[in-house]
Amino acid sequence: MSTMTYFADLTPYEYFAFHPIGWPPSGPLGTCGEDLFARSADPQFVYSDPEVNVGWLDAAHPFATAQPDPRFVGLLAMMCDSREHRVHQTRGYPPCPFCDLWTSVASAEIRVQGDGVVYAAPTLIAHYVGAHHYTPPRGFVEAVLRSEGASATTGGAPRPVPDELLRREPIDWRTVDAHVRTYVRGDLVLRELEIEPVPDGMRVWARVDCSITPFAIDGVIPDWACLRTDQVAYGIWTMIFAREQDLGTYRFHSQLMLRRR
Repeated sequence: MSTMTYFADLTPYEYFAFHPIGWPPSGPLGTCGEDLFARSADPQFVYSDPEVNVGWLDAAHPFATAQPDPRFVGLLAMMCDSREHRVHQTRGYPPCPFCDLWTSVASAEIRVQGDGVVYAAPTLIAHYVGAHHYTPPRGFVEAVLRSEGASATTGGAPRPVPDELLRREPIDWRTVDAHVRTYVRGDLVLRELEIEPVPDGMRVWARVDCSITPFAIDGVIPDWACLRTDQVAYGIWTMIFAREQDLGTYRFHSQLMLRRR
């Protein structure tokens, strides 16, 4: 099976965010939960409500299934197939992580206006629902049915993030540790990971091997940034990823300067 970009449902959308994806190596920026919700840098795709992830699945993470409503499947397929609805079109044809489907329709996203949020979904979501019976959050299903296939509208002044998205849940730190170890793969090898409480947050220290050079991260996740177990695990992974990207950029510029001498 293939590896796809995974984001847990209803976590802040950051794939094409204004700020760098995820958290920097030192931990999340900001002072409150609303600062975790980034908005698109492209003015063509700026929405009044915060964008949240729906349907970013991969084979490593199980999901709820049920027989879908045919009307919901039809509207969702129409939105994903239509050039009018697709946004953030990219190159390449990502395959389905659960079967042999390979289609150009899969290389974009859609936006659906919800109640106080805008749902950001990959266009493969229609296939996930229709073929694999993935069950999206109820709010997303209701938003698609209510929209009659219309995309979310852009523009307007940003509004506060809804309280239900900022509601904190108890964090299972053992599960966080296990999920981070699952996320770190490819050219990265996680050698050590320590998560321990500090005043007003959790300290994260990790030692990682990569093709560029071994590195470590040492950061703090404030209490206000700990909303859900899967969200925190993904955030820690992005701290590691951001450090790898920093090293790659530094190496590129160092080589460029040497060539100019």
